[in-house]
Amino acid sequence: PSDLPKYRGATPLQTMILNNERSAKLSLIKMDEKMDHGIIISQKDFSIGDNETTLDLKIKTAKLASSMLNDIFLFIDGKIHGQQQNKKNCTSTQKINKQFCQLKLKNEIKDNYNKIKACYPNPKAYLIIDSNHYIIHKAIFIKNKIKIEKFQREGRNIINFNDFVNGEKNTEVLDKMRLYGILI
Repeated sequence: PSDLPKYRGATPLQTMILNNERSAKLSLIKMDEKMDHGIIISQKDFSIGDNETTLDLKIKTAKLASSMLNDIFLFIDGKIHGQQQNKKNCTSTQKINKQFCQLKLKNEIKDNYNKIKACYPNPKAYLIIDSNHYIIHKAIFIKNKIKIEKFQREGRNIINFNDFVNGEKNTEVLDKMRLYGILI
């Protein structure tokens, strides 16, 4: 799911979200021995919505890919011809691990929000406040703030964020969350 040769590698969807891309392409290629290197058989455009997560884009691109399956037969029959990838436009993605998904105070609020979307459904974005891990399952971006909807303290059940806020007795935790741009 990338506009090859752009975003070669294991995490194109996540990287596009992190880079705040709004439009992208799904590429059907004839595989060769290198990663995402083969001849491009066909490509289809798709959009990336403001609040779409990696999971949302996986579902969207899977549906789009199914509409491209006939292109394989057209290619085999010689009715369409592939094209070589332009090596000048080649970029690669990086592996996204749990440590990468930790939100940082030094990051811009929008960058932290993009990290929340990119890290969902796995490994999920999180905050560390006073040695406690707070996992963010669902959020939206409103008025340059992160509005968390689904939330989890590590080792506990997923809850509505408003329930957490209403039940949290330690106001310092809520104050520290505000520093990350979280709407309380």
